[in-house]
Amino acid sequence: MVNLNKIKVLAAEKKIGLGDLASEVGITHQALNKILRTNSTSLDTLEKISQALGVSIDSFFESGMVIVEGNNDPGAGRGNVVSVDSEAVRLLINEMAEQRKFYAALVAKRDEQIDEFIALEKARMK
Repeated sequence: MVNLNKIKVLAAEKKIGLGDLASEVGITHQALNKILRTNSTSLDTLEKISQALGVSIDSFFESGMVIVEGNNDPGAGRGNVVSVDSEAVRLLINEMAEQRKFYAALVAKRDEQIDEFIALEKARMK
């Protein structure tokens, strides 16, 4: 099961105020309080929190457990807990982080090319 109260513990250990943590993650202090109160958040937000605290996202899960946000199985509800090898989860999370970096680099390259094209067109139009 997930334990988001570890956020408070880790923030205190690292001497990071919860308001500062929320700002760094890009959420309000109230939103962070709700996460702590309900012990629930999206995996995307949890990933941002784990990065801000300098820990692996799987440190918020009991060993061998992970919460699945969505499921294509029509009989399965949102937020199902399934048993998973924690090493497999760590590897999957690392792979996803690498994919995110790869796609971010592609987007940055595309944006650079668009900017170059716009600059060339502006120069040509003068």
